[in-house]
Amino acid sequence: KKEGKDGSGGGGAGGGGGGGGGDGDGGGGAEAKVPSAIPAISAMRFDRLSTLLVDPPRAGLDETCRRLAATFDRIVYVSCNPETLARDLAELSTTHRPTRVAAFDQFP
Repeated sequence: KKEGKDGSGGGGAGGGGGGGGGDGDGGGGAEAKVPSAIPAISAMRFDRLSTLLVDPPRAGLDETCRRLAATFDRIVYVSCNPETLARDLAELSTTHRPTRVAAFDQFP
């Protein structure tokens, strides 16, 4: 869940928007934070989306995807690699905090 300016969790269930942020960009909206290296994504508007579901490969999220994920209020992250999960969580911890964690052995 995205951190509020006072350190509390932001966003709530449903609705919400991905607009504004604490990065000093004037709070224009999530689309302003998307790297221009991906024109198709840059043209999309993310200001009405608040939750992102990611299920990356074993290599985890690349830098571009981590920056995009940081613009959402809530991230649901499915991981099959605890090492890249730890790396991605460390980077995303600047904007978000984990609220729920579950582990599953899919191959008992």
